[in-house]
Amino acid sequence: MSNVGQTILHAFQVFTTENPMAASACSMPAIVVLGRISEPDEPFTESRWSFLFIGALEDFHQRFVSRMEREFDQGKYLDRRGLRVRGADFVRQLNRAIEQARQFTGMELRKRGILAVTWSEANARTLGIIGLPMIARAPFMLGTRYGFEVRDNADAKRIVLFTLKLKQLAKHDGHCDPLRTGHPMRETPGRLEFAEPPAALEAYR
Repeated sequence: MSNVGQTILHAFQVFTTENPMAASACSMPAIVVLGRISEPDEPFTESRWSFLFIGALEDFHQRFVSRMEREFDQGKYLDRRGLRVRGADFVRQLNRAIEQARQFTGMELRKRGILAVTWSEANARTLGIIGLPMIARAPFMLGTRYGFEVRDNADAKRIVLFTLKLKQLAKHDGHCDPLRTGHPMRETPGRLEFAEPPAALEAYR
């Protein structure tokens, strides 16, 4: 069977955090799922942690779980040995991970090598963040992406806020993919270019 378009999921971790789009702090939390992934022909050392899901608890249960179960059944995702597994088996692993969910923090991101994140120029314009002092730009192919270095919990919360805002706007327009819409891309801090020297940005944190 061809492995084109397949992804190996070596490991994953579920996190919870306050939902910045919720009506109150006591509302249902937001969920973040990080996965360590690679393509089948890549060695494990090339695998990287990425965002599999950022969203409301409702979307996590109603959309993410069923989507991942289906994609495991279809062979789009493989287990850490590069083998197909039943979607129901993955869901059982996911349920155990939910019970052990951790608090989403900047440290949890950094220890998994997610040191900076960016969004596409289109997403950045939708959010209205281009030109903000804390937002850096990074060249990407023939365009530019916009984001920031992940240093603390405020940055982790900003990731959730930006992503959920993009999802909310996309839902309003009727084209929201709960697994991908609004997700940031991991970036290398050294590629970030600030309009102001980093030392001058502390006042905005």
